[in-house]
Amino acid sequence: MKTLAFVALASVALPAAAQQTHTTVTRTTRPGVVVTTHTGGYPVYAAPVPQDGPYLPYEPLPSDADVFGGLRLEVQAGYDRLSGDIVTKEGVTYGGEAGFDVPVGRALLIGGYVGAEGSSGEACTTLIGATNCYRAPLSLTAGGRVGIAVSPTTLLYVKGGYTRGRIAYDSTRTTNPPSVLSLRQNLNGYHLGGGVEQQFGPSAYGKIEYVYTKLRGFDVTTLPGPTEDFDRHQVKLGLGVRM
Repeated sequence: MKTLAFVALASVALPAAAQQTHTTVTRTTRPGVVVTTHTGGYPVYAAPVPQDGPYLPYEPLPSDADVFGGLRLEVQAGYDRLSGDIVTKEGVTYGGEAGFDVPVGRALLIGGYVGAEGSSGEACTTLIGATNCYRAPLSLTAGGRVGIAVSPTTLLYVKGGYTRGRIAYDSTRTTNPPSVLSLRQNLNGYHLGGGVEQQFGPSAYGKIEYVYTKLRGFDVTTLPGPTEDFDRHQVKLGLGVRM
């Protein structure tokens, strides 16, 4: 009697269990993953669903050099020392620079720039009864730079290129005969330098750099003869934004 009851119970329970095993509910919990739940059982992860791109549980971080790439605009100010054969002028330099940088690999960066700057101060000397004064009112620069990102927010770089600088010369003689001479000449030269740049946020940055400039060929006379060259040393601070 007990055997017949067990067989009867099994004949009813087994089809129900088979039906329960094959009854599934399918739902998507996150991109690319389908969860198949057996009735009365536990969730089981199935194979990923094909999609346009791979699913990543996090946003990939940019390389260090990518932080410093793109168009940049900045203003600059700092210390300026202009020295010639007979005079030395110290003052304040001020101006701006525009550049574009391209990341090359994870940490290396290359770029180009153009700039314009002026300088305060005037260097004067007295020679044979005449007061001779020099100024450097305007300089234009164009060049390139190479940098290496030593962290996601810090860039070390070297730079160099062409400089075209104007030298203003004024000579006043008060002895007999009195005279006044004014010359303005644009000199060609080059500049070399380097610095460190620090990122302050998504777009703002600051920097400090040293730049040496050589300007050649200033002629204070209209007769053939020796010309004067100028050396320029600058320590500049810059504040800028990246677009």
